[in-house]
Amino acid sequence: MASTTLASTDDHSPPLPASPSTTVASPSSSSNVSLPSLNNLVQFISVKLTEENFLIWKKQLLPVLKSQDLYHFIDPDHTPPPSHILDPTTNLVGPNPLYKQWHLTDQILISWLQATFSDSMLSQTPVFSTVRDLYTYLEASFNSQVNARHHQLRLQLQTIERNDLSISAYLAQIRTIVDSLAATSNAITDAEIVVNTLRGLGPNYDTFVTAVETREILPTFTQLFPLLLNHEARLRQSQHTLSSTAFLARSQASSSTQPPAPTPPNSSNQTFRPQNCQPYQTNRGRNRFGGRGRGGRGRFQGFQSP
Repeated sequence: MASTTLASTDDHSPPLPASPSTTVASPSSSSNVSLPSLNNLVQFISVKLTEENFLIWKKQLLPVLKSQDLYHFIDPDHTPPPSHILDPTTNLVGPNPLYKQWHLTDQILISWLQATFSDSMLSQTPVFSTVRDLYTYLEASFNSQVNARHHQLRLQLQTIERNDLSISAYLAQIRTIVDSLAATSNAITDAEIVVNTLRGLGPNYDTFVTAVETREILPTFTQLFPLLLNHEARLRQSQHTLSSTAFLARSQASSSTQPPAPTPPNSSNQTFRPQNCQPYQTNRGRNRFGGRGRGGRGRFQGFQSP
């Protein structure tokens, strides 16, 4: 009977309700998403959003949304379903059941995103009615910080100096700056990295820099690393050789100019005699008091005043 009734419908009867794909502007398959499963997505975000790590947080967030067919909820080019539609059978405007399902999923996504916020971020983030508005606010807030961070990092790279650092430590600092620049979504070319690395090496590496810059093709930063390590090893070996030669030359010069050691006195030819002392009298004669003394018994006249 149902089929007969449909068959007898004339050409001027009201059209049947359009399919979801035409009545609702690009309705998404997310309407069929199992809402409780969204709570499990939190485990895929290993970092809490703070004032400093938006790009890292974003790098983890977007693949999760895309893998679950939820990215269109934050996509500014996507139009959500209307909240009300025209019922073709009654010509009355009524609630759109697709919008209700979309709204439920959207509110779950707001709760999920906020669960990945740090306490400080959660306290300073305004309340939004859709997850798209929330994400748009975050991107606009952090983009200015990202741009400022990019200019700061580029300036660090352009002014970095090796000074007393080893080559390994110097290149590690450059690698940290380069990785931070890549996180700002404003990657720097490899040639710019190499040029700034060579610039900051210092005068001890002038010959090396000249040799590299006169090549037809600059080495990549990865290729530059072992070249610098080898040159550093040669410099250390050369400095060690020069130090050893200089030390040997100083030692030889010192030994040739050293005065000869004094010859000790010959005890058999010299007799020790204290100052202002007269020898022991062995002959007979008068003593200092005018008396006569016997031979061999004269007194010792020592330390007489002039």
